[in-house]
Amino acid sequence: MAATTHPGVAIGVALLAGGFALSASAQDPDDKACMACHESKSRPVDPRAVRSSVHAKLACAECHGDAEGERHPEKLKRVNCRACHAEPAKEFAKSIHAELAKKQVPDTPACASCHGTHDIFRKTDVRSHVNHLKVDATCLKCHAKSEITGRHPDMPPAEFAEKYTGSVHGRAVHLKGLIVAATCTDCHGHHEMRPKGDPNSSVHRKNVPNTCRTCHVGIFESWKESSHGKLWEGGKDQGPVCTTCHSAHEIKDPTTGPFRLRAPDNCGGCHKQEKGTYRDTFHGKATSLGMAVAATCSDCHTPHKNLPKSDPASTVHPSNLAKTCGRCHPGASANLIRYNPHLDLTNGKSKAAHYVHLGMILLLAGVFGFFGIHTFLWFQRSVVAMLRKEMPHENGSGKYVRRFPGIMIGLHVVIVSSFLFLVITGLPLRYHTSSWARPFALFLGGIETTRVIHRFSAILTFGYGLVHLGWLLHQFFVRRNFRLFWGADSLMPRWKDVVDLFHNLRWFLYFGKPPRYGRWTYFEKFDYFAVFWGVPIMGFSGLMMWFPAFFTKFLPGEVLNLATIVHSEESLLAGGFIFLFHFFHNHMRPENFPIDTSIFTGVIPLERFEKERPEQYQALVRTGRLEEILVPPPTKGQAMFGRIFGWTALSLGTAVAITVVVTYFVR
Repeated sequence: MAATTHPGVAIGVALLAGGFALSASAQDPDDKACMACHESKSRPVDPRAVRSSVHAKLACAECHGDAEGERHPEKLKRVNCRACHAEPAKEFAKSIHAELAKKQVPDTPACASCHGTHDIFRKTDVRSHVNHLKVDATCLKCHAKSEITGRHPDMPPAEFAEKYTGSVHGRAVHLKGLIVAATCTDCHGHHEMRPKGDPNSSVHRKNVPNTCRTCHVGIFESWKESSHGKLWEGGKDQGPVCTTCHSAHEIKDPTTGPFRLRAPDNCGGCHKQEKGTYRDTFHGKATSLGMAVAATCSDCHTPHKNLPKSDPASTVHPSNLAKTCGRCHPGASANLIRYNPHLDLTNGKSKAAHYVHLGMILLLAGVFGFFGIHTFLWFQRSVVAMLRKEMPHENGSGKYVRRFPGIMIGLHVVIVSSFLFLVITGLPLRYHTSSWARPFALFLGGIETTRVIHRFSAILTFGYGLVHLGWLLHQFFVRRNFRLFWGADSLMPRWKDVVDLFHNLRWFLYFGKPPRYGRWTYFEKFDYFAVFWGVPIMGFSGLMMWFPAFFTKFLPGEVLNLATIVHSEESLLAGGFIFLFHFFHNHMRPENFPIDTSIFTGVIPLERFEKERPEQYQALVRTGRLEEILVPPPTKGQAMFGRIFGWTALSLGTAVAITVVVTYFVR
């Protein structure tokens, strides 16, 4: 059966089609008329951009209503976007941009400033100026221009743009192309952006947690339960919010070294006392010197759910400390967790630490005070003696006396080397707050490298101590050389040492002649026994800090606090004494200046021996034993080694002494 069409339907369809055709023909000629001028280089409008934009179906006159006819005013009215976009316009009216526009402040953005004019696309379209991947570039057209920010003091400086670009959010957007990473509008809003000081702003401190919560839901829920979160929920301003610790634009990956190293300073902004006590620990000193793997505040207290130690859920509650400390110190015992990572020596809560610290300070004051006066008096008296020619230079006969056996020379080389390495690698930790400490530690290879060198030098120290002890036992039991242990040739203290000190003081004060020394002087014996005191004290306190888990298996954790105090103060005592007083006694007093290399060659001229050790010289002559210790002069190689090694050690030690003294007075 043939199909038939009702005449009325045909007429209706024809009229409808004709109507559309008329409508299209009515619009297209107008747009074409516009483009006849506006495709020119002087008034460029890209027709392809218009046809592909969200406004492709709109005629030019629907936005530019005052463009009537081909001839229209050169300057048209601003397009009224709110005629169609009422809701965004309401939001924008509440923004800082709208407020500035009302005041006719120059450089104020309008709709087209962000969305464009004819090339407007949906924000999900990568061609859009407000697409997630491009919105920061759109904002920065104003906010990164110093000529604009310079005209408006209330605007943040242009440099903040670089901070965002290098932040974890900026890198995620631009390097990884992630549309889930935060950009400007995620935090500040799309249209209703307000200054951070405005309580209605999404970046006001009271609103920041909810703003960040949009993406970081899990962290927000954890933080909300913390002490900080409860302060925020209670409407109190003293607690930190997200931007307090992470900043607003320069947000870094919290697992990276730079962020971890900033943690103590971030937390210390509020917790000043705790920061100070933390910096006194190895962890605090190590992070000061750039050791990012050392424990910081968040490692113990957690980054977000930090609770008071009285809370059973807190990671620093006594019942949880073994687990918390055990993350870095496997097998942490009940003794280990008694270590106090925030020991305050000023509040008197730890009497043991207080008295140990007081004892070390008194020891330092006593030794430095006595030998400081002793050195000053000796120096001025020697200068006067030289001016008076009381110490005439005697021509040498070419004969030399064996002063030190080969084993002592070898041990002294090891002692000097290990001691210098210990001091140099320990110095940055001791003075970690000084401006030079971190660069110097990095110069040495970083704190990890200095720790290896320090510990290797400590092993050498224990090694030479054991070798010397073994040599003494061999001399006593095998060779029956009892003169090393008592009598004039012994390093053991004698009453004559007290007499020599008395005579030396009389000579310093111009009341008598200098003492007649034997093989060993009282200050040399002090040096010797200072090593016997220092090596065990420094060594075992260092071992406790090196192996805390082992030592706290049978010692309380408080001992680690005491070991830290003793190790630190004893290092100052040892270094200060050697580089100030020992150097003066052996090298820098005028009669020995500039250096005495006898400890490295083992020999001294006979004439010097007779003058400096008259008691020993006369005893050897009297007993006919002088010939036994006469030896040839040192070889050229021995003399050169003594000068090179001696000058190197003397220079390094003097540099350390100057650094310590200057640091003490400057800081």
